Amino acid sequence: MIFDFSSYKVKIRDNEFTTPDGKKYPNTASISFFDKNRKELSYVELGYTDVNNLYELIKKAEIINLDYCYIEEFSLSKYRQINNLEKEELVTIKSFTAKNSVFDAIELTDFSFGVFQEGNVSFQNAGFIHGGVNFTSSVFEDGKVNFNSCIFKNGNLNFNDTNFGHGGVNFKNSVIGNGNKDFQYAYFGNGDVLFANTVFNDGDISFINANFGNGDVSFKVAVFGNGKIDFHYATFEEGVLSFERTEFGAGRVDFRTVEFGNGKINFNRAEFKNGDISFDESEMLEGKLSFKNANIGDGDFSFQNSQFPKTEVSFEKALFGAGIVSFNNSRFNSLSLKSCQLNNYFDLRLSQAKILDLSDTVVRDIIDLTPHGFEVKIDELDFSGMRLLGRIYINWRANNIKQSINIQKDTSLWMKAEQFRTLKQNFNSTGRYDDEDLAYIEFKRNEALAILKDG
Repeated sequence: MIFDFSSYKVKIRDNEFTTPDGKKYPNTASISFFDKNRKELSYVELGYTDVNNLYELIKKAEIINLDYCYIEEFSLSKYRQINNLEKEELVTIKSFTAKNSVFDAIELTDFSFGVFQEGNVSFQNAGFIHGGVNFTSSVFEDGKVNFNSCIFKNGNLNFNDTNFGHGGVNFKNSVIGNGNKDFQYAYFGNGDVLFANTVFNDGDISFINANFGNGDVSFKVAVFGNGKIDFHYATFEEGVLSFERTEFGAGRVDFRTVEFGNGKINFNRAEFKNGDISFDESEMLEGKLSFKNANIGDGDFSFQNSQFPKTEVSFEKALFGAGIVSFNNSRFNSLSLKSCQLNNYFDLRLSQAKILDLSDTVVRDIIDLTPHGFEVKIDELDFSGMRLLGRIYINWRANNIKQSINIQKDTSLWMKAEQFRTLKQNFNSTGRYDDEDLAYIEFKRNEALAILKDG
């Protein structure tokens, strides 16, 4: 089904319709989709049944098979009203499938407070061609939940407080129109969660307080439009979290106070626009976090007060734009900015790290490593191959520079000497002349040892 239609027309005909699975409907829904010039783009025929017939099937607890069917004005809120139920009373739906179906509503297709039982639930290739979609507080008890390749023409989706169970959730290849997408407090269980290649278009997207279990979570190659993307307070357990080659639109990207658990997080080659990015006060128990070759964009990038003490974090060859970058008071096992261009102010006053790798970087502005308000504990500092066009604010004694460079295992004596020479020149520029003398001594000492070793 196409997404880029401007209008459509539905005609209910008396012709019998037979689905590919052999199910017969007494009426056929003929649907034409048009562009803005009223040129027909696509035509589809589906089975048609009155929504009241569906309500009767639900009431009788019968199997619901809506594959290849056109459904108009479906609403569990309306069902509760008809049957004198409370507004938020749960409604049980057994063995539900609506593959290749079309849902049409003036305002809202409403599955709120529905309980889907007995196996997989599939909306694969379904089209929600008009009106918002509401699954607020719905529950999927067993099996997989499949929204693969769906069309949501109206992008106002509400999955607030939805329980997806443990069978896995699939929104892969779906296209969602402009509007707000709400997954606040959603529970995704321990199955895999796929938003790979999903197009979200414009509008705010909220996964605030969402709970992702032990399965893999993929937003690989997904495309976000303009609007805020908010994972504030979300939790991830074990598994791989992938935003590889994901495109983020203009708007704030918020991972503040997220608990990442154990596993691997991949933002490699992700594209951020000009919105601010925040991982402040986030934490990860153990694993790897990678932004290799990512384009961070021109917004501020903040990783302050984050706790990743057993995590290897790499921004190797990432492209930073015009924004301020801060890792202030954060803890890492290792932090690598290898081969990056550091064009603006970088706050690298880490509270703890075994390794800070600044090798092969180009520094055009200020790198701040001077302790202020807390002790900066970095065991190993690597400046090898750095082209220093800007300034490094660093303290010889407070940053334990002599030890942090000489401890390096993967650099030669010549490389260590060059690092001390770079720092000697830097201290001269920043007016720390005593530190300049100490750096010069270590430069000459390592140079002499290198000459002696080379014979």
